[in-house]
Amino acid sequence: MQFHATLGVEWEDDAFYEAGLIFPLGDFKPILKIGGPLSDTDNPHVFGAGLIWNGSKIFEFAIGSPMSISDRHLQWGLTGKVTIEF
Repeated sequence: MQFHATLGVEWEDDAFYEAGLIFPLGDFKPILKIGGPLSDTDNPHVFGAGLIWNGSKIFEFAIGSPMSISDRHLQWGLTGKVTIEF
């Protein structure tokens, strides 16, 4: 199991946090993440679960479903990502 944590500031946004657990299982990596603003803003805190596949030396594919955990923002989504490494 791996632990990932980030603190940062985005352009024109507030500071944010993100933390996640990654469970390497061969070419697949199930992940759990939580993140959100460090201050009380309208941006929601988000929980997400996903799966990464990196069975290729060039490509990495990821799919996930972020869900807000704030009372003000009850939202969910489906995200995908393709990474090409040179």
